[in-house]
Formats: sequence, structure tokens, C-alpha cells
Amino acid sequence: MSGLNLAHLPFDIYAVICSFLHPMDIITIGQACKSLHFVFSTRSIWVDALRRTMSANSIFGHTLHRASDSSDPITLEELQHASTAPLRMLRLIESKQEKKYHKNRILRPFYRTMVHLPVDTRSGTNGKSTINKIYIVPGGRYVIVNAGDTLMVIDLERFFNLGGTEPGRYTAFCSCQSDKNFLVAPSPDGTRLRVVVMCSLFYIPVSDMLFRFDDFTVYEYDPSSHELSVLNSVSLQTDRIGDNDAAPSLCGNIFVFFLNSVVYVWDFVRELYASWKVDIPEVQEIIIADDKIIPIAENSLGIWQIPPLVSASPVEPSSPTEGVSAILPKLYIRVPRIGAPTLVYLTHDYRIFALPQRSLFVVLHVLLRRRLVLWSKTPFSI
Repeated sequence: MSGLNLAHLPFDIYAVICSFLHPMDIITIGQACKSLHFVFSTRSIWVDALRRTMSANSIFGHTLHRASDSSDPITLEELQHASTAPLRMLRLIESKQEKKYHKNRILRPFYRTMVHLPVDTRSGTNGKSTINKIYIVPGGRYVIVNAGDTLMVIDLERFFNLGGTEPGRYTAFCSCQSDKNFLVAPSPDGTRLRVVVMCSLFYIPVSDMLFRFDDFTVYEYDPSSHELSVLNSVSLQTDRIGDNDAAPSLCGNIFVFFLNSVVYVWDFVRELYASWKVDIPEVQEIIIADDKIIPIAENSLGIWQIPPLVSASPVEPSSPTEGVSAILPKLYIRVPRIGAPTLVYLTHDYRIFALPQRSLFVVLHVLLRRRLVLWSKTPFSI
């Protein structure tokens, strides 16, 4: 009995094969013969390849919304170009680093353009303001800008479609506290962008004691309507004045930050929160994974399950914070670590791949050789 020819398999078999291939490999196999080129140039295969590329690189879903738009469908060439873009960029960087001379390693832009921002006449500074921070949302279409007391979202696709004119049509903006620190993450359904702006305020009450207010405001950007609005806000009052050690993290509807040896978890959609003390000093980063949080310090790491959340306290009329809906009270609950500590020694950069519900599982790589402490319900080895 003769075997099956690779060029004459059912289409669903090809689709399964392509789901395991990198987009560049799909192009390579499609160059083997005319039959494979015809099959591997099917639009459905490349739509799936683009979705996998966007998922693997955390690209905001609305960046390439035309991939599923029947009225203005994206072409096959555009699908292939977008699917292979991350690897092509990586290869470009790697090839430049292999050059012998430093001047040959410089990445030069293919073209330059000037994006004009809307003039804000409310500031009283002749429309001039300082840009504090710029963040490019993965995918390259949307740019978040904090300029003075204004938060802006720039849609570069609208910018190019309008020929760079009418800044008010390609820029959505909202007033905010003047601070350089903000976080950006997509909504759980991937259709909107959330931006959390953090700002520390200091004031002297009647007792002449210096207190610190940390304000956290959540903004939401809707790409379909090109509107930016305030979703929620909260404030935290502490009597300790120190460095900005918030170590914030944003995932879905959950915002987590660390302040004065306390971890705060805030569900800004349901307006619920929890907080507890941890024995990890100087937390550098907090990772949110499912219903667990992982504070990471220089020489230690902890895993805590997020406890049931409770309501925050309403703002008192005498509060110095404006536009804040609630204050997180200083009520700490006791939340134990998960399991017993395990010491591991790893190299490379760390990444969290999965945290299943039943058997806690963490895969970590550390850029510099560090000692990490892992807590697990069941023994495991790496």
C-alpha cells in the first residue's frame, strides 16, 4: 500500500500541521511546490497564524481588528507581514549585533514622522506642556502619553489615515494628576485598554503630622468609539513618608501594589479590596496569575492566594484628594503563604508560564544568578 503524499492531504490535516508551525516555517514549506504553496496561502491558515502571534507577543487585540472585519478585510500579504513581524524584527536586531564595528550595529529608522498633539489651553502655558512618559502598546498602533496634567491615547492608524492633520480626531485625552508613573493593560475580554495613573500627595493635617496620600486612578480607552474616560479611583492614606515603593501590577480587573510592607489588591470594577502584611522587604515586582499574586524581591519570592475581597471606605468630605471615590482603610488580614518553602537556583530571565489551581507550578528563569524561594503545595523539581 502506497503512503500518503504530503502534497495531497486533506485540508484539515494541513490546518492542524500549521497550528504547530511558526509563521516563517509556513512560508518556507509553502515554497516547496505549487500544491503546498496554494494550500499554505489560504487565508484561514494565516488568520490563525496571526492570532497565535498576537497571543504569544501580548499584542493588543484591536490593533489588527481588520483581520476579522468582513467589510474591509485585511489582505493575505498584510496577514503574512503582521504574523512574521516579531521574528523579522528580532532577526534584524540579532544581525546588527553580529556586526564587527559599533557604528554598523546602529538601528536606523526606515522613515520619520511628526505626530502633533492637541493644544491644551487650560494649562495657561500657551499650550505647552512637558511630556512625562510615553508608552507604546504592544502592536504599535496605540501610544499612551502623559503630558503635564493630561493623559492621551494616540491612534496611529487614525493619524496616518488623516494625513497627520486634525490632532483632536486621532488623540483621545483626559485630565489626570501630573505624575510619570502609570501602567497599561488590556481588559479581560481584550477589547479595551486600562491605564492606571499613580500619584503621591503630601499634606499637613490639624495635628501638624505629615501624612501621605497615594492616589490611583483607572482610565479606560474604548478603541471602537475612540474615547478615554475615568473608570474608577481610590486613595490610600499612610503616616509613613518614604520612597515610591509601590511595585504596581495590573492584570484584568485587578490592580496590586506594595507599600510599607503591605500588599494591596484592588478590584476596581467591583470596588473591592484586600490587604495584608508580607515579610518580603523591598518588593521589586508583583506578578498576578489567576487568583494568586507573587511578590518578587532581590533574594526572595512569595506566593499568596488572593483572599475574599471587601468594600473600601467612602471618602470623607475633608479629604484633600479630588475626584477620588474611596479610601483603602488600614485593615490587614492574615494571609498565609501557600505551602512550604523550596530553594531553587536558576539562571536567565524569569517568566511565569502557568499557575494551575490544584498543583501550584512555577517556571522561572533569572537573568542574574539569584537565590529564589518558591512555595508549592506539592514537591517539584526543575
